[in-house]
Amino acid sequence: MIVARPAVRRSTRHSGGECGASDRTLNEEESVMSNTELITCQEVLRLTGIRSRSTIWRKMRKGGFPHPVDIGGGRIRWRAADISEWINALPLRRY
Repeated sequence: MIVARPAVRRSTRHSGGECGASDRTLNEEESVMSNTELITCQEVLRLTGIRSRSTIWRKMRKGGFPHPVDIGGGRIRWRAADISEWINALPLRRY
């Protein structure tokens, strides 16, 4: 007897590397900031406007940026809530 299996849709999203490319939509970006989700270095760069990983590490050493969490296997992620708090704590520039 042959049993039909439902087709499995595979994600085309790039999943390799700490700072891999991401194809999130605006709605997904909003949900990243509202959930207690762990986000990659590339997502941190995109959300904060920081241009390089070196700048992130420099800001962490000076105590001005949230530290990542170690999720094992040599991989790290940042809590979206920590990044959101950091963004909201930035001083406003008034003209």
